[in-house]
Amino acid sequence: MNGFEGIENANQKAQVCPFLGLRDDPATALSFPSSQNSCFHARPVLPVKLEFQRKYCLAFSHTICEEFTREPDSPLPPEIRFRDTKGFRGKFGKAGVWVLFLVFLVVALIVWQVLSRGLFGPGIPVQSPGVTEPSLSTEAGFQTPSISPIPMKDTLTPTNLATATPTFAMQTSPSTTVSSHALETPIGIENKLVIHRVLAGESIVSIANQYWTTAEAIRAVNYSLPSPLRISWLIIVPINQTDIQGLPAFDGFEVTTDITVELLAQQLSTDPTLLKFYNGFGNGEILTSGEWVLVPHMSTATP
Repeated sequence: MNGFEGIENANQKAQVCPFLGLRDDPATALSFPSSQNSCFHARPVLPVKLEFQRKYCLAFSHTICEEFTREPDSPLPPEIRFRDTKGFRGKFGKAGVWVLFLVFLVVALIVWQVLSRGLFGPGIPVQSPGVTEPSLSTEAGFQTPSISPIPMKDTLTPTNLATATPTFAMQTSPSTTVSSHALETPIGIENKLVIHRVLAGESIVSIANQYWTTAEAIRAVNYSLPSPLRISWLIIVPINQTDIQGLPAFDGFEVTTDITVELLAQQLSTDPTLLKFYNGFGNGEILTSGEWVLVPHMSTATP
């Protein structure tokens, strides 16, 4: 070795941190960043992050390293510890594959059981077409005649109501009494309206034909109505009437807690007199959770 090489090796050794060394040879350190270079100033002895080695351990700047200036035998800060992620994957890679396989197997068994019950179990009885649904009785105790819908094709023009006569089927068999303020049940005294939940395949025209009104009347009495209709959207439908002059626009609202009609009107920012009138409520009447009400807005419906 000539004198120049000796000076170069001495300078290189001087720039390396004296506490950096191999795990089994503390006096020797690799001159490049490696997971084998560990810090012997800390306890326990742990390898140092490669980027930290490059910036401090293998450079003259090791004298300003936070570990170099600390008290010896202190734990190596977590932010400069080398973490062997490849080793972790090597140890736990196979176990992870087995865990994923077991999870997939359990999910597959659950799906198979659900599908097998749905395909081979007892089916849900489907009501045959043409059977008139039982009408809902009102709180006053009399039966509301149910309207037998006549199948009609959807058209872009309103149905001529002057020549159509609605057919009413009076219920003769007993039925369970339910609240008159419910979905699909006529609400009101002078003006009968119903809160209808849109089903798949329905349009404003088909709903108008079902309740003997027009699409224009339905649009007029709804405060908010998307176009086209969305499935499960709640719309207000006038029953067997097309002249809706003077009626306000409405929203449907479900009562979630027992409340007086006056307090509900205050919460909904609507006129309590109109709320009582169009829903048939009395002064101080208490509404119960689950009831549906027509919420009138100040704007007047126009066809």
